[in-house]
Amino acid sequence: MSDIKKRLEDKLRQSGAAGALPGTAPRQIGQGSVSERAEQERQRAQYAPVDVYLLSDATSSMFPVIHTVRDGFDAIAQELFGHPERGDIRISIGYVRDHYQGVGVPMREEDFLTIHPLSADLGTLQRYIRGIRSITNADNVEGYECAWLRLAELMGAHETTAGRKQIAVFFGDELPHGFLAQYTAGEMRGTHSPRTEYSVTVPGKSPYHGLDLGCPNNVDPYKAWKALDASANLAIFVGCSEQEGMLAGGVGVDVLQRKIVDSVGPGSHSKYVSLEDRSLIPGLIMVATRLAQSNYAAQQTLAQLPDHQRRQIAGLLGVGNQ
Repeated sequence: MSDIKKRLEDKLRQSGAAGALPGTAPRQIGQGSVSERAEQERQRAQYAPVDVYLLSDATSSMFPVIHTVRDGFDAIAQELFGHPERGDIRISIGYVRDHYQGVGVPMREEDFLTIHPLSADLGTLQRYIRGIRSITNADNVEGYECAWLRLAELMGAHETTAGRKQIAVFFGDELPHGFLAQYTAGEMRGTHSPRTEYSVTVPGKSPYHGLDLGCPNNVDPYKAWKALDASANLAIFVGCSEQEGMLAGGVGVDVLQRKIVDSVGPGSHSKYVSLEDRSLIPGLIMVATRLAQSNYAAQQTLAQLPDHQRRQIAGLLGVGNQ
């Protein structure tokens, strides 16, 4: 019996060396499967499921940005929905307007803020985007602070998001209600009260005068953004202001927007992006979503973009620097 066993082992060894006959092949396959499974697990770890909340200021000055998202949404969907091996992606479309329909006449939340349910259906998401309409403003700043707080509450609903990563991408060209009332005295001209008047000077143009009627819900904009930061794996404020002017203290609108994001401090999940080229928006959304998954995933998507977009978006989001 031992001779038979020895001859069988010799035959199996020889067939394995020849690479043609059965014997050690199952062992090789088994080893390969372990390696393949490890690689599959590594890939899955880089591409976690993600819920993406795209929230925009929907007043009239922001419609060029909204149209850019609308026009580029097929490309966004192809990247995020067309590769199921890169993680399960759902998207929510939301928009915010002004708090007021007239001086001293606040709007209901359902009129100034809309956040649609998460979806992975392209037709549904396109319908949500096409349905965005703007209204006129009673003052210059917008209801950002209440939108951020409401979105933070939605993202904090752990029973519906367990095991998924979450990213908020907010597009805005103004400031939230209540921000100027807290702004450091001496850095701008104006009264420091819930009703704050301010002035932006654009070189070669007439001064841009602004009015903040205050948040009717008394929401602190700093605390609202911090709540959003705490609820999200990644929260991005995309500043879209085309104002080249300054507040009276020599501070631009984009600088003030950045102050809100920077106020979160150590451990922040937030990024501020000052956007000058609207054509970058579709690629920015794709790469930002992948960045919520991992730096590796973001780099893979970046590599598919045209050179000029790749360089700019990598710089804006800090991909590769994590």
